[in-house]
Amino acid sequence: MKLLREYIRTLLEIDLGDKVWATYAPDGSRHAGDEPDTDEEAKMWIGFNNWIMNGMASRLAPDDIQDMITQAAEDPRYNDVFKFTEDGQLYRGMRLSGPWDVERDFGVPNSVWQPALHGNTSPKKVKGVLKNMSPLIPASTQAEPMKRHKGLSSWSSDFNVAKKFASGVRDPRSNTEMGIILVADAGSSKFIDLDGIYPFGKWGGHRGEEESVGVGPIQITGFYLIQPEKKRWWI
Repeated sequence: MKLLREYIRTLLEIDLGDKVWATYAPDGSRHAGDEPDTDEEAKMWIGFNNWIMNGMASRLAPDDIQDMITQAAEDPRYNDVFKFTEDGQLYRGMRLSGPWDVERDFGVPNSVWQPALHGNTSPKKVKGVLKNMSPLIPASTQAEPMKRHKGLSSWSSDFNVAKKFASGVRDPRSNTEMGIILVADAGSSKFIDLDGIYPFGKWGGHRGEEESVGVGPIQITGFYLIQPEKKRWWI
């Protein structure tokens, strides 16, 4: 399979023209103009639009699309738009509802997160949205993307963005909700940086998420646990 992917990559000669998504480019951008999109541009536009606007991975996940992104990131004509996050820490915040299996779903061993959960949450109520958040709990393991996301996962360079995703309570009657924030070093795995893509079309409203798209299993260095504030407690 690896050899097949390498062979396909040698056959791909991505051509996005002189400008990227010219008709969607923001005013003042060197890409703005009336140059029609190539077939490759159209495929990539649909893939990113589905991911950014709807969280759908089906059109961004295929190997040929990821190969096109990699080639575009290496081309000086397009590397201001397509690039990879290679420095700093990234965070992935999620709200979980029981019964939990963090080891199965995210690769964090049960032997690591379960003692941390009970050792860092408190029955005392506090003001604000959250009842308690643990300190950073070191862990060296791989987080696997959810199957429905076809090998992709959403990460942010802004801790508060991840915290917001992890702290939401969807069902006030449930006493089994929990938040988790995974932490990864950007350089240890493959992350598509959306910073150069946000200015196009209607994607600018999502710029505040500072998102990077994780590709494949992600090596994590630790995690935080969050217990939402609720009327009923599960510890």
